[in-house]
Amino acid sequence: MTNLFDLAIAGKLAGGGGGGVDETLAHVLARDVTELVIPEGVTRIGDYALAYWNTLESVEFPSTLNTMTMSIFMGISSKVKLTFKATTPPSIYNSSLPSKAYCEIYVPSESVSAYKSAQFWSNWKDVIQAIPE
Repeated sequence: MTNLFDLAIAGKLAGGGGGGVDETLAHVLARDVTELVIPEGVTRIGDYALAYWNTLESVEFPSTLNTMTMSIFMGISSKVKLTFKATTPPSIYNSSLPSKAYCEIYVPSESVSAYKSAQFWSNWKDVIQAIPE
């Protein structure tokens, strides 16, 4: 059975400034959660936030997300569907996302070109596609 976990964050969960999700997240949540919806208002995902969370099948990121730091998905060894609602590609590092072999990336249809050409996002251009309607 698939679990849906709506992450509720009031302000900030961990350090790194307000509106962020940091490495503490992976230690707070049950590892049998397969679907994660990060709520609107979160602007930053911090280092190692979802590292080694191999039960994850899908993660939905809010339209308010503007920064993803390093190694968020470190150690992921199963395929995960990543849906980004932001029309402007969030700032990422080369190590922010899982290997192309382990992810499918969905973005707003009007933003596919912007994501595919954005710095570092272009490394995943082959797996970026429009969110199905």
